Amino acid sequence: GSALCGQSRDDEDCMSNINLEGDITIFIMFIANLLNGFGSATFYVIGMSFMDDNIRRKDSPMYFGTMFALRLFGPSMGFFLASYCLSHYEIPYVDPGVMKKDPRWIGAWWLGYAFIGILVIVFSIPMLFFPRKLWKTKLGDTDHKVSLASGTAGVDAAELKEVVKRLLGNPLFLCHAAALVFTVNGLMGFLLATPKYMETQYRRSAATASLFSGSASLVTMLLAVLFSGAVVRRLKPSAGIVSAYILVVDVLLLACLAASLLMGCQRLNMAGTMLPNGELNLVNECNSRCSCSTDVFEPVCGPDEETNYFSPCIAGCHNFNTSDGKQLLDCQCLLRPDGSSYTSNASSGFCLNECTMFVPFVAVLGLARMVFATSKAGSALIGIRPSCMHPKEEKIAIAVLLTLGSIFGFIPYPVIYGAIMDRSCLVWEVNCGARGNCWVYDAATFRYLLHGASMGFILLGALFSLAIYVLGRHSCQLRADQEANDEDEDVVFMRHIGHPGITHST
Repeated sequence: GSALCGQSRDDEDCMSNINLEGDITIFIMFIANLLNGFGSATFYVIGMSFMDDNIRRKDSPMYFGTMFALRLFGPSMGFFLASYCLSHYEIPYVDPGVMKKDPRWIGAWWLGYAFIGILVIVFSIPMLFFPRKLWKTKLGDTDHKVSLASGTAGVDAAELKEVVKRLLGNPLFLCHAAALVFTVNGLMGFLLATPKYMETQYRRSAATASLFSGSASLVTMLLAVLFSGAVVRRLKPSAGIVSAYILVVDVLLLACLAASLLMGCQRLNMAGTMLPNGELNLVNECNSRCSCSTDVFEPVCGPDEETNYFSPCIAGCHNFNTSDGKQLLDCQCLLRPDGSSYTSNASSGFCLNECTMFVPFVAVLGLARMVFATSKAGSALIGIRPSCMHPKEEKIAIAVLLTLGSIFGFIPYPVIYGAIMDRSCLVWEVNCGARGNCWVYDAATFRYLLHGASMGFILLGALFSLAIYVLGRHSCQLRADQEANDEDEDVVFMRHIGHPGITHST
């Protein structure tokens, strides 16, 4: 039932509910995400080297375009899965008695982990049968061994150290790494916060927010990546043209973010007093005698149909209509514009606040993702061959570049954007004295901080993309450019150790 005035639980209830389940759950999820990070980083660092070494040079754009298309397809499908899971209650066979749009609704968040975990195990099994060593053979040339573990062709530890040292002293390589890091932080952070942003800014349920986050231009994004890969393969553009196009894409991304920044809605009018730390104090002289808590968020719309109250308790309501439970009676702490209180009836739920910006925001988000996708094949090629080095050293460059991207890109952005969401919080859940999740966000603050941080990261990435264009437009070729001079069109790309006819010369 509703948390009416004077019906909050006391300290004895808190003492009886103290347990370690929450801490254990957080610890398990922390370890799981840590292992997931190790696995995914290793997969991409080694997998990129593995694929690059076992495809024909002229086919590189198509392979990389397809790989990045699938890489973009995965998170989008994840949002669809999240939407489905969150549309079911946390315990599927229990009726929670609340609607999906109710802040108290908790979706089946665990269901996605179970489904994806099973798929990861299933697809990991075939990978166990890949050989530890691969053989790459040129017709008329000497065989040489490629190590899957290191991604290098006959490079010992001393030479590896020298190659890494040269890479870290190469301005073009460092610009590639910096552009990758800032772009990853800006884009991945924005996508991470998008579902919560949609919930807060446009009053959408968690399931709906996840659905639209994943569906935003999904098909056009996939087609854009595949099309760009085919174009790079067919036209064989120079590194200068590709790097210039990547710079143009960065500028277009900034324009899309600037446009979406303007697509905000009116902030939620929540009754309370703003504190110096940016949080909202819900307690006033009238409702202080009700002993209200913030462990449950049950919004109430005042009779003016504009002012929202955190809960029936905060509104000073003493009863409710038993026929539907939506009408709250004898609410004694409703506020006038001058701050004085009065008594009247109120209704359960948010006050209606129509906002027409949701569809334009989704459209701009889809456009931004599609534009970004068109640059993936070309950026992969000049990123994988960042310093125009000897082919034998390219594998080390791939590993170092992706390692830097993983450490300085994929690790910081959840922390940075998590802090942005925390900074935008107005009302925190306080359960038995412990702070929980955020119930109410300041929509305007959230919008400005989210877009400001993302635009800042993308701008820095664009500056380094400009540096790449200036430094590298005349100094190196894309792999596809070299086809005319290559003599290894007929390459035996992958053979098991011990395959008949394969010999190894040192």
